[in-house]
Amino acid sequence: MTAKILIQGAGIAGLAAAWWLKQRGFAPVIVEKATDLRCDGFVLSLGGAGYQIAGRMGILEGLEAKGVELGRTQFRDSQGRDVLLIDHRKHLRQTNLLPVCRDDLVMALHRALNDAVPIRFNTQVQDLQQSEDSVEVGFDDGTRERFDFVIAADGCFSSLRQRHFASDEQCLKSLGYSAAAFTLEGPQARGGERHVSFSEPGYTVELYGMRQDLLAALFVWQDDSGARVPREQRAAWLREVFAHAHQDIQAALAAQPDGFYLDHLMQVHLPTWHQGRLVLLGDAAHCLTLASGRGASMAITGAWLLAEELARSCDVAALSRYEARLRPDIETLQALAPRMANWYVPLTRRSWHLRNLFMRYTPDWLAGWMLRRTFAQVDSSALSGAVRRAG
Repeated sequence: MTAKILIQGAGIAGLAAAWWLKQRGFAPVIVEKATDLRCDGFVLSLGGAGYQIAGRMGILEGLEAKGVELGRTQFRDSQGRDVLLIDHRKHLRQTNLLPVCRDDLVMALHRALNDAVPIRFNTQVQDLQQSEDSVEVGFDDGTRERFDFVIAADGCFSSLRQRHFASDEQCLKSLGYSAAAFTLEGPQARGGERHVSFSEPGYTVELYGMRQDLLAALFVWQDDSGARVPREQRAAWLREVFAHAHQDIQAALAAQPDGFYLDHLMQVHLPTWHQGRLVLLGDAAHCLTLASGRGASMAITGAWLLAEELARSCDVAALSRYEARLRPDIETLQALAPRMANWYVPLTRRSWHLRNLFMRYTPDWLAGWMLRRTFAQVDSSALSGAVRRAG
């Protein structure tokens, strides 16, 4: 009898898990509390094992066609003065790193499912009761259904994790920063330089052309409050935070859309990722944050690995093997993220000046080596090797 597996969350982790579970002969079902696929408009980097797995899913060619051409990155200080120029095309071609828009990746994963996996929007788990061999799930529409396993892939603020593992206060660790991202289309997307990075002590703003007439803006700044801003207040709040920023930033803020991504950078730290037949996946399990540069890649890798282990043995032991194999790389990346964030957004004027001096006088070859080394942090791990062998 085909095992039924419920996945809560139609993001990168949930969609990838559904694809691999279907490939391995399971019957996955996705529930998503939103009314449609979530679109946030920020750029992420797909690399390492995640890049390899995307290739095996057949979505890599389409993503490369829509990939973000970073080209040259011009780093500038608060006065608009040039600090450093890095040619990403020269350095990143030596890695398997692919910068893509999150929305393009989500849509590619959704198309890959080809309607083979049902997605129930505007639906989420209300309660669940576990037995030795199954999980009875009650949904918020009043219906009940029995599954062999339940996968929580519902993000950093997972409701299933809060109810069955730990409260947010117990497992979320703040990096001390918030981030916002949006895209601008048409005449609002200024031309010229492909990628400009502005920085002052306490914040960094990136403006980069993704495609013709499409500009992406990324804001990262120091924020110890951890407050979550209601969607209807985000635009005004972000304009207030950056009221004294460079004129190019002001122009982007003046044209920003009503709805966009904004959240506090939080990591998830838990002693275990599974309770009985309920297992956490992606941000719900570990949340690397954008400071690590590997969140999407590890979500896809975790989805592949979980499906592989369940195919080996459709029992609770598979969940333990999945966690044991994935956790070492996650811990490496979680330890790296605070250092990356502090370099990306220096918090004091002294550290900001030192960072800028270092960047200004660093030889091009050394800057490229550091860039490649950063993104190759876990590409030589045992898990990445296992993905290559499985391919």
